[in-house]
Amino acid sequence: MEQLADPKIIETLSLGEKMSESLLVMLLGVGIVFSVLVLLMFSIHLLSAIFYKKE
Repeated sequence: MEQLADPKIIETLSLGEKMSESLLVMLLGVGIVFSVLVLLMFSIHLLSAIFYKKE
């Protein structure tokens, strides 16, 4: 990941190294989005259990 911090180093990377780094960034982004969605799902479930009143 440190290789992506400097644009000059990116120019020296091979195509395979660029692809592996981009795959890592993509998996990190998908993991973050998935974990936020799970937290949102649990918070909505918790709020509906607290405030929903059956009639």
